[in-house]
Amino acid sequence: MDMLTKLSFILIGGIIGFLSAIFKDYLLENKKEKIRQTILKKERLEELYILLDHWSSSFSIHGSNLLSVMNNDITYNQYLDLLSNKKNNFEFHRIKMLVNIYAKELDVYYQEVLDTSGKANKIQTKFKFEYENGNTVGQDFINTYKNELYEFLIKIEILQKKLALLINT
Repeated sequence: MDMLTKLSFILIGGIIGFLSAIFKDYLLENKKEKIRQTILKKERLEELYILLDHWSSSFSIHGSNLLSVMNNDITYNQYLDLLSNKKNNFEFHRIKMLVNIYAKELDVYYQEVLDTSGKANKIQTKFKFEYENGNTVGQDFINTYKNELYEFLIKIEILQKKLALLINT
């Protein structure tokens, strides 16, 4: 073999080695990026789980306080004072964003939670209207409101269970 042939083989081998190193680095970076994305998604889903838990707790506390008004145990103004003393530990728009970006497959369950909380809020609005018009005893609202509160807690628990399965996959 002459010198030119040897040099050609060396040059071709060097080029192949160089290209394979670049390809290997590309594959490793892709794998690292996928791992980073998986970790980020898991962290965001865990954040969503915590936000849902805060929402559930807050909704329960506000609901039980409103039931106290309906039972005529406290006044509506006292209820409003209790609300103003509580600071919400969550943001509804963040929950919606996390569902839309990281848990789109759970949107159906999220919508059920929203629908149920909407029903409870409608009952609360009707009661407030009656209360402001002099009907301070909310016996007509208690059972339906309790049912909606209970339904909300069930729906949010279902959503959290589905979310936990998504986090662990």
